[in-house]
Amino acid sequence: MMAVSLWGFDLVMSIDPVWYSGLFGGYFVVSTLYTAFCLLSILTVRANAGGLASIPPVAVQDVAKLQFALSIMWMYFFWSQYLVIWYGNVPIETRFFVRRFFVQPWTTVAWFVFIVGWLIPFGYLLKRLTGRPPQRHTPLVVVAVFGLVAIFLERVLVVFPSVSGDNRLLSWQDVLITAGFLGLFLLSRRWFFTRYKPVLNLPHTGQH
Repeated sequence: MMAVSLWGFDLVMSIDPVWYSGLFGGYFVVSTLYTAFCLLSILTVRANAGGLASIPPVAVQDVAKLQFALSIMWMYFFWSQYLVIWYGNVPIETRFFVRRFFVQPWTTVAWFVFIVGWLIPFGYLLKRLTGRPPQRHTPLVVVAVFGLVAIFLERVLVVFPSVSGDNRLLSWQDVLITAGFLGLFLLSRRWFFTRYKPVLNLPHTGQH
């Protein structure tokens, strides 16, 4: 947690050295954990569907609860940061949000992140967690993908306005860099699972 928090301060907030927020490190940690649990939901359902594991719907529901909790924490940390800065009305701080929420194309990106990354997953997961664990998990995978895409665009929203003077959204170089890091992640995961075999099917033991 501390390392990820320092990444937020040193690698992201330092791009705009005039702006600062003491809560940004915690916000960066929570948003990163949100992506982790979105990915966990996808991998859990994929392992179950591929026969690599036998995970009951109740356990999948627990993964959905973690994703739901982190989505709430993500938006809570954002709102806490936004509210203090906006009502403080210090120009050196508010200009960070003005540039990202009231200037195109960042306004559209911000609304997309809010709706796709939080509002839709919140509505679905709230409904899912109030009833019996469903047998179909495709909607959970869809909202998890929504969360991953939204956090990616949230990183774009945080970084790009500080380094792009012409309000350029994405270029081919940016897409290729993202694809390269995704490829490194997939190769690392493949290497890990070929070297260390996880225990996915545990024998059932009765209670004594």
